[in-house]
Amino acid sequence: MIWILLFLLITAAAVTDLRDSKIPNAVCLAGMGSGMGMNLLLSGWTGAWHSLTGLVIGFASLFLLHVIGALGAGDVKLFAAIGSISGGGFAIQCALYSILFAGVIGILILINRKLFKERLTRVGFILISVLGMKQVSALTEGKKKDMLRFPFMYAVVPAVILLAMDSWLNRGWGFL
Repeated sequence: MIWILLFLLITAAAVTDLRDSKIPNAVCLAGMGSGMGMNLLLSGWTGAWHSLTGLVIGFASLFLLHVIGALGAGDVKLFAAIGSISGGGFAIQCALYSILFAGVIGILILINRKLFKERLTRVGFILISVLGMKQVSALTEGKKKDMLRFPFMYAVVPAVILLAMDSWLNRGWGFL
């Protein structure tokens, strides 16, 4: 039942994000509420606590990326909903896999547009500024128009599928 709810959430978010470049609050709030209700129903107060901590962990796992402008608020709220449904462990693992998939997608887009070398050089300078000279402001000084943009759902969908397959093979994160 939890898997069905998770896949309904991901499907609704993917459709709206790919169509409108936005994940509506209604989708995220429905996911959060449904996750909380489902976990409460299935496992009582333990399930509700599991859902609440998952919501907080899911939100926190991507909040910093939103602050620096790498993700939209809808993506962060979506991960709160994912955590509400599936728990904090799954939400963190899903966030990490999604970030890895997004990195691969971004590299492929840059290679396709013949911008990889230029962007790699820019990232190197930012890393030197932040790590070497402790200039954290270098993270947010980039021009918004220069940022590579694509729907984060391109990375979230394969991450959820991979984690689902891993869980169904009894190797990965399970629910409750």
